[in-house]
Amino acid sequence: MKRLFVLLLVLMMAAAAGCGKKEAEPEQTFQTTGKRVGGGSFIDPIDKQPVDVTVSNYSYVYKDFEYNFNSKENMETFIKNPDKYAITPESSPVSKQ
Repeated sequence: MKRLFVLLLVLMMAAAAGCGKKEAEPEQTFQTTGKRVGGGSFIDPIDKQPVDVTVSNYSYVYKDFEYNFNSKENMETFIKNPDKYAITPESSPVSKQ
């Protein structure tokens, strides 16, 4: 009986230790200002490559425009200095047509 009690106690302690572990939180996929505006850029402003927005995990809203990125590193580079990479009427390829 004593062995059964000790075994039960050990099992309860092992279960309690396992319950305290946190599951790894998924990586935050969107860095935004709290709103998604849809559409947005289809060209990564950092590497100038096309972005498939249906699978892109990184976007950032700056001055009411959603920028999409091919990588977390590109998004972080943009966030550090958004004015350097933000689309303006002068830098937009559409305005040059």
